[in-house]
Amino acid sequence: VNQGTWNSFVNTDAFVKVWLRVRAEGAYLSHDWTVKVDPDCVFFPSRLRTQVLTADPASNVYFNNCDQGLHGPIEVISGGGMRTLALGMAKTCLTDDKLKEEKKRYGEDVFLKHCLGLLKVNRVDNFRLLTEDVCFSKSLKWKGCVSGKAAFHPFKDVRSYERCLDQAASHSR
Repeated sequence: VNQGTWNSFVNTDAFVKVWLRVRAEGAYLSHDWTVKVDPDCVFFPSRLRTQVLTADPASNVYFNNCDQGLHGPIEVISGGGMRTLALGMAKTCLTDDKLKEEKKRYGEDVFLKHCLGLLKVNRVDNFRLLTEDVCFSKSLKWKGCVSGKAAFHPFKDVRSYERCLDQAASHSR
């Protein structure tokens, strides 16, 4: 894993292997939504469930979670979007010259965003999904885990992760 352009880790190869494994195993076919969550992301599945209640899982979409484009702490793809991704990642995204070059320079979220775009999976902005220190940094200040969003990022140690869980739980009461 190398350090990328934005001081993030170039972890795309590892995640491509995971997405290809997800495709091979096929479990996503039995679910309406596929969600990838980083281990340093505090995630509340019940909050996401509420957000997708009225959404069409068969639609060909992914949720954009940040004003700067899809960020990797949480990635949410509909069943229809997953079918498109599964069919097109290997034969389209991994053979596209531009994406092959990006794969060397950026993190998996940039690769996934561009792959989904190339495959014509529709982007749906969902800014109720993620609170992250770099998203909306010009207009919003980080106020802790009290926004009611489905995910919070980053928490690099157990103590801060647990503090976020406690803060979110006490705020939702």
